[in-house]
Amino acid sequence: GIKNIFYNHDKDYMIIVYADNNMDMLCDNGHCYNLPEIKDANMTDDKTINDIAFGHDRFAVATNFGLVIYDDNKREVAESGIYRQAIEAVDFCGDNIVIYSPYMMMFSPVSERHNTINSFKVFGGTYTNRVLAINDNTVVWPDLNSNCLTISKLDFDTPDRNNEFTSFKVDGPIMKCKDGFYFKSGDKVLIYD
Repeated sequence: GIKNIFYNHDKDYMIIVYADNNMDMLCDNGHCYNLPEIKDANMTDDKTINDIAFGHDRFAVATNFGLVIYDDNKREVAESGIYRQAIEAVDFCGDNIVIYSPYMMMFSPVSERHNTINSFKVFGGTYTNRVLAINDNTVVWPDLNSNCLTISKLDFDTPDRNNEFTSFKVDGPIMKCKDGFYFKSGDKVLIYD
């Protein structure tokens, strides 16, 4: 019952997400570690896992109830936040965590605690299902109103973002690769490095 696989290109391991929201960490040396904390959590909230991002010796798990951040060296939960609202996308952008919760892109410094949704500052309204950091202050996301790829420069001090709407249609998920990302556009696969 594998639902999704997320690969950490910097540390060569993958997180396998199963239909029951159980997770395994599979390392390049063949070792496999079970991470059942979300599946086994004693809560009535929906535990669906939507996205996983890697950075700062951690991985962040976006769920339908909030955010769970693991220490990937110890393979244990470092912190969690039950927001009672879905976090649909997450990524590490420089020294910040960027999340997308319906209609809002938000951020918080990695060094802060993330136990409430109020830990995050709002960048503004958006309609998307994926946010990928491509450097310390830039994210890409598909604008689901226009189905076009959008590149946003983020100013974490203001907070503000400068959107550049491209003419590239996005016909599927945007996927991270070692040196950038790729996505389907019409009958082509476009790679951004």
